Amino acid sequence: MADITAALITKLKATSSITAVVGSGDSARCWPDKWKEMSGRFPCIVVRRQSGGQDLTLLGPSGIESAAMEVESWAISRAAADSLDGIIRTALTATAKPQWDSVYLSECTAGPASIDTQESPPNEGSDGSIYLTRTTYNVVYNAT
Repeated sequence: MADITAALITKLKATSSITAVVGSGDSARCWPDKWKEMSGRFPCIVVRRQSGGQDLTLLGPSGIESAAMEVESWAISRAAADSLDGIIRTALTATAKPQWDSVYLSECTAGPASIDTQESPPNEGSDGSIYLTRTTYNVVYNAT
């Protein structure tokens, strides 16, 4: 059974245009489910699986699954959050038949981005707000 969340994080951490912004390897600021306070270290990425399920046929599961994957770009400026969101969108939708880690995708499409602002204690270079741009990706993949 494929772990689509882990595969997506691996893909993000393996993309040079993304690691140039959020760091690489174990120190990359890219996490599942919630952002970790890293002494105000931004920008960062948070990945969540929102929904999904198996494709069923009359003979049972087909081995194909779908998932709605939410990817959040957090930064200390609106421009930085939007820029990171654009880099991620390009990386995830640019390949015709992508593979994330060991997971083969049939499709990855991006929905519209939504924006939000969170009040927080001021960070260096920040106006006291943390900016968030969120995009949901609809992913169809081989679960086996």
